[in-house]
Amino acid sequence: MMDLITIIIALPCLIFVLILMLQGKKRYGTGYRVLNKKEFPLRDMMYIGAYWGYDILKEKHLELAPRQVEKARQVYGQMSGPREVENKVRLFYIHKLTMLALLIGAASLIGVMTAIQGLTATKVPEPSQITEIERPGFLEGDKELTYQVTAENNNPQDAEDKHSDVRVKIVVPRQDPTEEELEQALELAKQNVETKALGKNPAWDKILTSMDFYEYDSQSGLKLEWEIEEGSLFYIDGQMRRPERPEEGKTEQVKVAFYYKEEMLGELEKEMTILPMQYTDAELRAKAVQEASTDINQQERYVEQSKISLPDQDSDKGVQMQWYEYVENAGGGSDNKALQYFILFLVISVVAYFGYDQELHRQIKERRADIEMEFPIFIDKFVLLLNCGNSVFGALNQAIQSALAGNPEKESHPLYQELIILRQEIQQGISDVDAFENFGRRIRIPNIMKFSSLIGQAIRKGDKEISNSLSGLVREAWEKKKQLAKEKGAQASTKMLLPLAIMLIAIVVMIMAPAIFQMTL
Repeated sequence: MMDLITIIIALPCLIFVLILMLQGKKRYGTGYRVLNKKEFPLRDMMYIGAYWGYDILKEKHLELAPRQVEKARQVYGQMSGPREVENKVRLFYIHKLTMLALLIGAASLIGVMTAIQGLTATKVPEPSQITEIERPGFLEGDKELTYQVTAENNNPQDAEDKHSDVRVKIVVPRQDPTEEELEQALELAKQNVETKALGKNPAWDKILTSMDFYEYDSQSGLKLEWEIEEGSLFYIDGQMRRPERPEEGKTEQVKVAFYYKEEMLGELEKEMTILPMQYTDAELRAKAVQEASTDINQQERYVEQSKISLPDQDSDKGVQMQWYEYVENAGGGSDNKALQYFILFLVISVVAYFGYDQELHRQIKERRADIEMEFPIFIDKFVLLLNCGNSVFGALNQAIQSALAGNPEKESHPLYQELIILRQEIQQGISDVDAFENFGRRIRIPNIMKFSSLIGQAIRKGDKEISNSLSGLVREAWEKKKQLAKEKGAQASTKMLLPLAIMLIAIVVMIMAPAIFQMTL
């Protein structure tokens, strides 16, 4: 029933995702592949989110998340204008929708496949309660059965702990035999000896390798005692004493007695013909590989060689060999838990969709830290240039040029991006006061807002000692940078705990292993 419910829920979701993929590919194609792969890892499939957002939701997902939009604006700043920020915000949400669609598709596919497997699997009947077990007949043999036992206390000490289910295995012994059954068991045991005792040999007159002189026949319930002749090629358990057979072959006699408890029921004598030493194809292959491996392991032969040539044939045995790297084949099983799998992956999809907003938090935090780490260097230069007699705009312009001249990569730094926008606004005719206030509002960091406010007040009042007003801010900015550096150092120390723990475990193993091996010996 649960498998059917899973299919009813998951199949429409899977069809919906397939429609998004097909229609999105048709409508938007590969237009998103020009985006930055690092910023948008799923750019090659963003047509899925684009079709979902633009054609189905009609862009309502942007209107429903004003806080996330505002956070995205904090990450991207004003850039070259509000239009570009809006486009970035839309791309961010299209990427989120793409991720959500792919996760829902994966959850639906797993749910449908697991549910189909569960529906097609053989249904296990409901267990029935039993009070007794019927013993099998003598010739049926002992039976090992598994039972589920439910145990309850008659007078429990704890009302909440009075019930337990235990799975046990019971070996039900066979019934005692009748005389007729013993005769049948003897004949059955003799028939089994004819085939089972041969082991891997084809016949009694074609013995090539070890025999199997087993001591108990579980099918007939009889014990077996073997007797071999003196000087036999076999041990009492049938194992051949040496792998090489006599070149001239040999014939031996072996006798087996059949017992039920202490009573001997009969005997059987067989003749074994051990064939002369003549390797089978399988033996030739095994011997060729073994000799090649032994030859390679003789390391002293390759002392002055940088490579070891692997043999491709053994001409004496007529065997061709091809060598490959060994790849372990690991397998696994699965349970028929379709609905649980579907719900699990669906929950993961939803959590990942909303959790992806944390990426904005991370980017905002990283951007703020980058600005606060670079701001003391900039304001130091700015104040120095003011003290040299430059105007506010002149000091700003020269500080930016000085920073970018030595390191052009700083053009992508968020602080200098905002400073360049500040410079452009002043050049476009916006008053210095308004430009600096816009600068502070965009960044929204206390030190930056204080900096823009001090500059604005100094310009309004015509304060010629503006550098004195900024000296305290310079000290605060450097203190903040020191604080951030300490925090990053503490985070680095925390991140080092895991590799240090792994190294500690490895050292303990290296120290303890010899002692453990010595104890086992």
